[in-house]
Amino acid sequence: MCYLCGTTKDLTHDHVPPRCIFDEDDRSKLIKVPACKSCNGKRSKDDEYFRDYITAWGLPTSAARRIYETTLKRSWQYRPKHKRAMAANTGRAHIVTQSGLWLGNAPALKAEARRISTVVDCTSRGLHYYHYHEPVPISANLDVWYDPPLSEELKLLWRLTVVKKLVPGTFEYRFSR
Repeated sequence: MCYLCGTTKDLTHDHVPPRCIFDEDDRSKLIKVPACKSCNGKRSKDDEYFRDYITAWGLPTSAARRIYETTLKRSWQYRPKHKRAMAANTGRAHIVTQSGLWLGNAPALKAEARRISTVVDCTSRGLHYYHYHEPVPISANLDVWYDPPLSEELKLLWRLTVVKKLVPGTFEYRFSR
């Protein structure tokens, strides 16, 4: 059964998270879940967009530098418009604390939230399918947290989750049983 739409026809395997965000050495460790050809193929441009932006954000890490050197530079040779679009979306952003204290400016890269969210949503749904052997209902909205400030209740729940290190230092996630 396709982990995204539920169909049982024309099934292939989808890598979760997308294999294009890892270098060749790490791709064998990735999770595969069943996906129909339609669902598996229609996000490939968003997967590449996600890869390009997280690679640019993560350049100080060795994994991001490897992907930049082996994949992103080659991709830009074939799609120079994409490279120019990314360059046009770079700039500086004001950094302000929650209390309103201005900390200065920092390099920033503006990204299309819808495209990033599509990949994060599909990855979350794929990981859920992998661990629980059932799809998340299509109508369900998923909340994804990026280092959130946690309430005491959420801290307790957080401690009950299991950490999985799919590619240590590159991709880790938590889930509860």
